[in-house]
Amino acid sequence: MKHQNNTPNKKGSSLKSPSKDGGKGFVQLFRKKLFISTLLFVVGIGVISGGIIFSSTTQIVRAPHLVDEKFSEVLLSVRNSQIENFSNLLEDMKDDPLNGLYEDKLPTPEEMFYEEWANDWFPDVDVPVIGGYIQSVGAQMIGNIDIDGQTPHADLNITSKVNPSELTQRQCRFLWNPAEDLSLVAQNPSYWIQGAEGNNDNNEMLKFNFNLSDFQLSLIFNWVNTSKEGWMKNMISETEQALNPFFLASTIIIGIISIGFGAKILKSELQNKGISKSKKLMENS
Repeated sequence: MKHQNNTPNKKGSSLKSPSKDGGKGFVQLFRKKLFISTLLFVVGIGVISGGIIFSSTTQIVRAPHLVDEKFSEVLLSVRNSQIENFSNLLEDMKDDPLNGLYEDKLPTPEEMFYEEWANDWFPDVDVPVIGGYIQSVGAQMIGNIDIDGQTPHADLNITSKVNPSELTQRQCRFLWNPAEDLSLVAQNPSYWIQGAEGNNDNNEMLKFNFNLSDFQLSLIFNWVNTSKEGWMKNMISETEQALNPFFLASTIIIGIISIGFGAKILKSELQNKGISKSKKLMENS
């Protein structure tokens, strides 16, 4: 009888031991997969955050360089855009009842742009008696040219009407000629950029080439510097953002995929753990 009683005990012991080992194995596997899913979550969030930080940092670092690199391109874009606006404004001026007296005397949109840039006014209208009136009306219709929608609003003018530069149309065309190596819109406008930053080495060359006075050169330098630090930087920031959108998009996608895999693994293990607990309760019952 004593021998018979020992046999079931051995059998019971052999059945119980695997159950403990299986439970330990399941817990270890669950912990391992929980660690992997957590790691994937962390990696995903890290990749997304890193991509955003890197892109933002790149924008801050590259912004000043982009202004210099795109200086001529931005100026030409602004000039072309404003000339188109002035063309539309001329069409509006033709609605004036007195239009028949001066229609063929009105300036071209390009002349309007240069006069506004250089002297904050409207070009001369060679019509007796009413010429000055037409000039005044035209200047009022143009108003302040606000390029970036932020203060200050007179972004285009190198000076004001009360202190005109007296630059001529001929000088302005030369200064804004892309084919002129020393112009503001040359492929490499470094002379103007350096001059605006205080480098006076090329001042005499610029004055001689464009027949500029010290006063006129100073006005242009001040405008270049103000534009670079103001509306031009804002304009480039809005259009370029100084970051690689493909890099940013890629990091976000990789991060989301990583988080997705982590969530999938965690969900699967939680479901398996729930099933295991249900089986254990059924076995115990």
